[in-house]
Amino acid sequence: MTEESIDAIQVIEATIRNCQKSQLKFVAGSAQFTLLKNRLHALEVGRGLLCQESGHKSTNKFDFQFKLLNLIFGGRSFSPVQILKTL
Repeated sequence: MTEESIDAIQVIEATIRNCQKSQLKFVAGSAQFTLLKNRLHALEVGRGLLCQESGHKSTNKFDFQFKLLNLIFGGRSFSPVQILKTL
C-alpha cells in the first residue's frame, strides 16, 4: 500500500465521520439528510475501491458490493436478498 493510498483512505474516513456527525443534525427525509446519506454511500464506495486496489483487508467485499449496488440503484435501500434476486 502506497503512502498516497493511506493518506487518501484517511481523508475519506475523516470525511465519513464528519458526514455522520452532521447527519445527526438533520431530520430524516429532509434534503440535507438525503444529501448526506448519498454522500456517505459514495464515500464508502470510494473507500472500498481504494482499499481493494491497495490490498487493504478491512473492507468486507460483500458489504462493499451491497453499498455499490444501492448507490447504483439511486440510493434506495434494498435488502441483500432483493439485490441478489436482480443479479
